[in-house]
Amino acid sequence: MKNYKKDLSEHGYIILENFFSSEEIDTFNNIAIEYFSDERNKFFYHNCGKVITNFFEYVPELRVVLNKKLVEYLKGIIGDIKYIYHNDLSYNMFNNWHRDLSSDYIDGFEDEKIFNLAKIYKVGIYLQNHDLNEYGLSVVPGSHKEFDEKLFKKPINIKSNKGDVIIFDQRLKHKGYYLDEDDKNVCREIEKKSSNIGKDKFEYFKEKREKEKSTKLAIFFGFALENNISKEFARKTIQRQNRQLNMNNYIMSNSLNSYLESINFDKLDIE
Repeated sequence: MKNYKKDLSEHGYIILENFFSSEEIDTFNNIAIEYFSDERNKFFYHNCGKVITNFFEYVPELRVVLNKKLVEYLKGIIGDIKYIYHNDLSYNMFNNWHRDLSSDYIDGFEDEKIFNLAKIYKVGIYLQNHDLNEYGLSVVPGSHKEFDEKLFKKPINIKSNKGDVIIFDQRLKHKGYYLDEDDKNVCREIEKKSSNIGKDKFEYFKEKREKEKSTKLAIFFGFALENNISKEFARKTIQRQNRQLNMNNYIMSNSLNSYLESINFDKLDIE
């Protein structure tokens, strides 16, 4: 039997295999495609793809990915976790190596002491198979424990399948599929000529990835154990998402608040 708690502590990530059925994932996929197909919706163009932050608020049909069963698993593995407002849904977005915790979210994160105190995690759910390609998540195992990147181990690509749930420490160095040199050249040409750069990049790579059968939709959402670092992260997450969605302020809707209560998932108190 797998020791998820030990593996998460040691490697910085774990996989709950076949947590969702293939039919459930197909339903999530259809909901996401429909949402991104309507230009009136709140998504924006980013890294050659489309993304909607705080999607639990704006795509309520997808709240079911965060269900009572998953919350119970997470609490059993990690402890008394809290909802931290950090969630996004993306369509064909590229991402290079990064950590999800940085000075953009936490003042003084460059300090190793602050780094070591962080107790913030993330769930990743890919809405297609990545067992035979490298378009899914790549990670540097154990990097959540290494402030100094010189001490990093060799990176690996996670061969996930539809229905798998990936859980990882947000200090873990990771990336999605990234642009090769030919792709970068195309981007530079689009930037020179286009009057709508984000949309034109998306349309170019959408067509390319459909031909390559590498279309990617991904769901990510964060949670944390309660401490001052988690509170600061949550506050700055809300500020960032407000900027991205051109909002002055965010107040959680009654429907989302009621949903979180129904699955016994408390919000982090950030006041």
